[in-house]
Amino acid sequence: MIIQFILILNLLGHQNASGIINVNSEVSNGIYPIEKIADLAQKRGIKVVIFTDHFLERFEYGIPPFRKLIKKSIRMKCIRSYGTKRYLQEIEEASASFRNMVLIPGCKVRPLYYWTGSPRENLTLHNIQKKFLIMGLSADAFKNLPVIGNRRLEYDQYHGDVGYGPYQDVIDYTVDNGGLIFWVLPGAEAKEKIGRVTVSMPSYPEGLLETYNYTGFGILYEGMKTIGIPGGTWDKVLMEYVDDEREKPVWAIGEIDYHHEGEAGGKRIEDVQTVFLLENLNRSSVMNALKNGKVYALRRAKDSALSLDEFSISGAFMGDEVTLSSAPVLKIKISASPSDSQRVVVKIIRCGEVIKILDLVTPSEIRFKDEYFKKGKMSYYRLEIRGEKSKLILTNPIFVKFEE
Repeated sequence: MIIQFILILNLLGHQNASGIINVNSEVSNGIYPIEKIADLAQKRGIKVVIFTDHFLERFEYGIPPFRKLIKKSIRMKCIRSYGTKRYLQEIEEASASFRNMVLIPGCKVRPLYYWTGSPRENLTLHNIQKKFLIMGLSADAFKNLPVIGNRRLEYDQYHGDVGYGPYQDVIDYTVDNGGLIFWVLPGAEAKEKIGRVTVSMPSYPEGLLETYNYTGFGILYEGMKTIGIPGGTWDKVLMEYVDDEREKPVWAIGEIDYHHEGEAGGKRIEDVQTVFLLENLNRSSVMNALKNGKVYALRRAKDSALSLDEFSISGAFMGDEVTLSSAPVLKIKISASPSDSQRVVVKIIRCGEVIKILDLVTPSEIRFKDEYFKKGKMSYYRLEIRGEKSKLILTNPIFVKFEE
């Protein structure tokens, strides 16, 4: 009887599963085949891999006034040229070989790019970095993605910046077809010169405020410059939800943006993770966790990592909403791997404001009561946990409704 009770408790519980999102294979601009990536991830202790190769990589410039007759096109490897059904099938076949992992197909899409200037003077390519990660679409839904180059649209690459309308179109299409959609590294920025062409890639934190009903965004690597900091763009978006100006919350994930081992100064496949709070290790549980904010973003060091073993308020976890009749009590449990003592600094953030800073040593378990109660209002809490060697955990929020 006791054994049965323990088994029931375990079934009702959750497990942390390490995952990686934004993974590129040889299908687009990565180097390794899908099975090799899965094998490498498995050896590094990763349980979930979400492949997001580029859906369409083609840039075209036509010389006016004969743009359709005199033009230059650059085509690169991508899912559409490889074959969407072939891509999805290969990930399914890899899943059958790695039964103790969850492999999920997805893609990166660029709704719009545009040109300014001319080949004679200041020719500039804009917005190639402004992209989405999409997962959960069927092969048929891929066919009509409303992105430039894939179907006839109301806009093209020759009429400048048309705002966020094209991006909202892709969000709406994805949601209507049962998919999840995340902004790709909106805090990253760069500018390059390729021959006579300037490639302009500014950050776009305002995109989170200008669009609606997307699932989330990549907070790591680049999102902590202005977006994920306390009181930054993400908190402004979350407050719109709290104030009934937005239909649903926006969740943060970690993006590895992986192409091969050792890239960009020594990147490894496990460096940036999205840790999933799962009831079961299967595709459905992983997608539900992403959809409902039951994940946290993790940056680890080469030989060690932090683990958030619990973050709860009265039985509610990340992504949940709980109704309270008294001041909230936060329960936080942190450990480290390997299991030696590591110093961590925990910021407790309420509605964009840091209300408490805790200096702890792992393993650590604390209860913090916030003497805060506003009748009939909603609030939220999230954590920023920093350790030695740049280790970092960023949680999704728990929402609290205070009774009238």
